Amino acid sequence: MKRWMSLTTAFALLGGVAISTQAAIAQTRNTPTGDARVKAALDKAGLKYEVDRDGDFKLVMELPNDRTQLVFVRSETQKLNDNYEIREIISPAFKSDGALSSEIANRLLTDSAKKKLGGWQTISDGNSSIAIFCSKVMANSNAESLVASIQATVLTADDMEKQLTNKDDF
Repeated sequence: MKRWMSLTTAFALLGGVAISTQAAIAQTRNTPTGDARVKAALDKAGLKYEVDRDGDFKLVMELPNDRTQLVFVRSETQKLNDNYEIREIISPAFKSDGALSSEIANRLLTDSAKKKLGGWQTISDGNSSIAIFCSKVMANSNAESLVASIQATVLTADDMEKQLTNKDDF
């Protein structure tokens, strides 16, 4: 059976990451709804998802060769400036005990330079580390653009997971 890691678990590794006001309010009400723009785009695309307790959209994407890949579309957004609002799409690819080895970290850094959309990030608490592929997209992306960004993120993360572990844990 596959092991699924929630975004909350991954971000808990950071320790100092604050929960967004929107997510905190949703948790208090115990009714996370997520960003309506993401919901509308995912519904239009016919993708299955659940909204986690942070209000983020969690999807398990079916891939060729009986593989799946976990991906989150964050509801929380950030302002780049007054004209641009962005959100993150993240997908885990590798987990290690302790810090990532320099070999793996360099491999991820080198791979990031080749990507048209997104790059590799790590989340660590000193005891373990998770490598995630993160794409930053316009918060008001239409369904076609959002799905294309999700697919690019998922395929990149799954490919790296295969290269590093030859497993399908995420």
